[in-house]
Amino acid sequence: MNYEDMDTKLLLKSIKEKDDIIRELERKLKESLYYANRDAITELLNRRAGLSLLEKEMDISKINNKSLTVCFIDIDRFKDINDNFGHAQGDKILKNIGKVLKDNVRKTDIVMRIGGDEFVIVFCDAEIDDANILWERIYDEINKLNKETHYKYNISLSYGFSEYSRKKPLSIKELLHNADKNMYSNKRSN
Repeated sequence: MNYEDMDTKLLLKSIKEKDDIIRELERKLKESLYYANRDAITELLNRRAGLSLLEKEMDISKINNKSLTVCFIDIDRFKDINDNFGHAQGDKILKNIGKVLKDNVRKTDIVMRIGGDEFVIVFCDAEIDDANILWERIYDEINKLNKETHYKYNISLSYGFSEYSRKKPLSIKELLHNADKNMYSNKRSN
């Protein structure tokens, strides 16, 4: 396009059109970045984005000499729900659980769906005892959800904690493994 030969009105119109295109591209990029970091069903952070934030929080905890606790969560009998009531019902359960988790943690905590029926909460600046207190709110809300939704089954969650601190400097892999192991121990005892 030859801008030198345009009159002022035409030039301004052309610039405005290009500005509009740029704004739309910026909006689409922002939207794409949002969804690239989100789980499609729950809109919680996905595994990649959540683990990236966990890594940053572990660095912050190390610098500030603070603890953080990871909670690994699994929906009990989720396969049975999908098999007996359909995947649409399973997706609804995932959404409801995601909402309960997100709505009942502190703003500073991180909630992610890491796949299937598994979730992770990072309780920032919290020891396991603190995380247990926060978990009680989630447990109460799940019980409330069971009463309000009148599903033909009860939703229950198994969970396990693992703490990161200067005294227990674990890697992300070790932290998640320990929380997962504790979750399975909890699941077997129920």
